[in-house]
Amino acid sequence: MWQFLKNRFEAAGAGNRILPMEGLRGLAALLVFFVHFNGLFYPYIRPGSWMAAFSSTAGNLGHAGVDLFFVLSGFLIYRIVIEKHPKYRTFIWRRALRLYPVFLVVLGVYVGLSLLFPAESKLPHSILERVLFVGGNLLMLPGMTRMPAMITVAWSLSYEWFFYLTLPLLVAALGLRRWSSWQRIAFFLFLPLAYCVLWSLGLVGEIRLILFAAGIVLWELVDRQVPRRLSSSMEYFVAGAFLINLLAIGLNGAQHGETEIILSRVPNFYASSLFLTLIPFCMYAMFFDGFLKRLFSWDYLRWLGNISYSYYLIHGLALHGARLLVNRLFPPAPSSGLFDLLLLGGCVSFSIFCAAIVYLFVEKPLSWSKTASSRTCKVRSDQIAPAEVGL
Repeated sequence: MWQFLKNRFEAAGAGNRILPMEGLRGLAALLVFFVHFNGLFYPYIRPGSWMAAFSSTAGNLGHAGVDLFFVLSGFLIYRIVIEKHPKYRTFIWRRALRLYPVFLVVLGVYVGLSLLFPAESKLPHSILERVLFVGGNLLMLPGMTRMPAMITVAWSLSYEWFFYLTLPLLVAALGLRRWSSWQRIAFFLFLPLAYCVLWSLGLVGEIRLILFAAGIVLWELVDRQVPRRLSSSMEYFVAGAFLINLLAIGLNGAQHGETEIILSRVPNFYASSLFLTLIPFCMYAMFFDGFLKRLFSWDYLRWLGNISYSYYLIHGLALHGARLLVNRLFPPAPSSGLFDLLLLGGCVSFSIFCAAIVYLFVEKPLSWSKTASSRTCKVRSDQIAPAEVGL
């Protein structure tokens, strides 16, 4: 079984990859899973049980999975822009080749199901509104604009595109390649700080954009050989700080009964706290030979990370399908603890299975091969790394 999975889900260029990064993407995918699992299946879980507390807390802290994706995307995209000096048009075209094949297939499935099941449809009623709605989603506008998303989770892709489109221009306009690394670190620490101040004054929105800067700072620190000065004793502190950060987000949201509390009323704390804890956490996980690196180098977690983009786009639809099936077989009422565990395990397994199908038949043959075809092995491993899309 191990060899069977390795042949299908192991990425190419093993000598040039940061293997624990793939495991971090797997963690991010699992975190995002709990957001939708809690939203769809909480009515089946016994009130007051440990599973109810776990589902509610995980459903709130699971939003941090997207922010982890943003950090990893910032790390890799900044590395490409700074080191490879890509032409702007070529860079953007390769990003499109990486993002669009899976996105178009999943969007097509959503549109098709909306036409087949009008009661569940997100499509507007008039033809013109439908054209504008689908067209805006094709351009990945939801998220940075007020346009609603056909694929609920696809809002983050507009964040990715904003980052892709602006980073090379910022690097070129300011001549950042000529700066010292410490100057660049200071700049990318000041930028999110200033952004938080402007956000608190109501002058800007989309506070979670600062997580891309966290990935940039991470790359600069790694380039300065900072990981060589890391200690094993600090690894436990860093891991604990990140876990406490997640629990604070999860328990805060669960206490108020809705995730929107933590995302809309106090996102300044949410984003800035993750900015501070994710940089050292990712550094230890990827570049220090300790327990975090061993954990995130686990093959099965890495393979989930390698299909994370497909997983991110399809898992919500898979869970909706699972809920329709569960609704037919069982009433939406609390059951036993064993049922709760079987429900959780079944949903995780089914969502990964659906993502694996999309990955094997769409993402791997269309996205990876096309973006990799014109590059050398080392550059190809950077180009095709799923973390570049952040998802």
